[in-house]
Amino acid sequence: MNLWIIIIDSGWFEQRESITSVVFDDSFAGCSTLTSTAFWFWEFKNLTSITGIKNLKTENVDFMSNMFYGCSGLTTIYAGKGWSTAKVMDSRDMFAGCTGLVGGAGTKFDACNIDHTYARIDGGSDNPGYFTRKAGDTGEWAEGDLNHDGKLDAADIVHLTNLILNQK
Repeated sequence: MNLWIIIIDSGWFEQRESITSVVFDDSFAGCSTLTSTAFWFWEFKNLTSITGIKNLKTENVDFMSNMFYGCSGLTTIYAGKGWSTAKVMDSRDMFAGCTGLVGGAGTKFDACNIDHTYARIDGGSDNPGYFTRKAGDTGEWAEGDLNHDGKLDAADIVHLTNLILNQK
C-alpha cells in the first residue's frame, strides 16, 4: 500500500487541524523498532507543542521525510541529547513550512535548512539546530555546557550572559 494512502486513511490525519498538542509518554521509550517518522505531523498547522519526543528511540530511523511539514504553529521542539539521525537516508522537507520554529539558542527557521541536519539541539551559530533542551534535563549534558554544543568554553559564558540579559 502506498504511504500516502496510509496517511490519508489514518483517523488522526482527518483531525490534523484540531490537534494542538502531541504527547509521547514513557511507554514509547521501550520501542526500539521505529524506522520511519515520515509524514507524522504533515500539515498539522495548529500544532503548538510536542512533549516527550525524548522518548522516541530514533537510532534506527532511516526515513524522516516531511515529518514536521507545514507545522507553522510549532515554535519549540524539546528533545534530549539522545535524539539520533545517524541512519537517516531520506529527510527531505522534514521542517518545510515550520516558519515559527526557533531552536533553544535562537536559531530561527530558515527555508534553506529543512532536512535532518537541523534535527538536533540548537548549539547557536556554530552548531545550529531547531530543537531545544528541556529545562532541568541535566542527565545527558555536561554541567556548564549551556549552549549544548558538547564543549565547555567561552561560548557558554556568552550564552549565560545573553540569558541573564534576556537577549537572543
